[in-house]
Amino acid sequence: MVSIYTVHYNRLEFLKLQHEWLNKHCTDNFKYIVVNNGIDDDIKNKISDYCKLNNLKEIIIEQDDRISYCSHDHIVALDYIYINYISKDYSDLRVVMDCDIIPYKNFSFYNIINKNDIAGFYQHSIYDYSSAIFTVYNKTVDLTNFKINGEFGDSGSGTATLINSNKYSIFWIDITCPMKEAEGKYVFSQAKEGALNYDPYYWLQFISNCFIHFYRGTSWDNGDVDYFNRKIKFFLDFINNPDLYNVKLDEHVHYPKAHMDEWIWKHDYKLYKVI
Repeated sequence: MVSIYTVHYNRLEFLKLQHEWLNKHCTDNFKYIVVNNGIDDDIKNKISDYCKLNNLKEIIIEQDDRISYCSHDHIVALDYIYINYISKDYSDLRVVMDCDIIPYKNFSFYNIINKNDIAGFYQHSIYDYSSAIFTVYNKTVDLTNFKINGEFGDSGSGTATLINSNKYSIFWIDITCPMKEAEGKYVFSQAKEGALNYDPYYWLQFISNCFIHFYRGTSWDNGDVDYFNRKIKFFLDFINNPDLYNVKLDEHVHYPKAHMDEWIWKHDYKLYKVI
């Protein structure tokens, strides 16, 4: 059994998409667990209604001292579920992933973790850690008293205590960077007639050749409504017609790191070999 924990904050469309597409493409026996961290009472109630309608397990996050900032609220929600639920969950695999990560073809979490204890995206700040965007834990990983807190500057940085303990084997998942112009042109270079044009400001991200990450799906970066609407239109068209886009995902655009930039990490930027 695989337990999938996903925190939902303000975008109901991602709850429906993620749930339906996991049912469509995940070949594992899994439980989809909705962490209701709704930004306000209206959103919180709508998330609850969806869970009741679809008979989904729901964990409601109550925050009396809520700070209107997605990253802080996300850390509070993650800490709560790690301490009270994930650490006590004895499923074969426990998956924690963002609400805007959607599969577009068949996959198995067992293949993604690749017989390791932990699978995730490599991040580095003061210490190496796994980004909170997407992490898979084998049942061998003891999460008792574990906190995901963001003391190193990111909502996943608490995993540094696990990564640097040398107790567990780590598999760094292949991902694309949030794709700008060069990556977009390369990845979608084989798109067929009828596919929508990729805007380099979308910064979409592919994960393990089977997921697409909307990236900043809660709009915490204050993107305008027109931008979001254009981006979601492209996103929906892709997941409904992946064969039309015929994405080119190979060693030139795959990284184990959650972020990659042609200027900051110039010497590690693989596309320079082909452009």
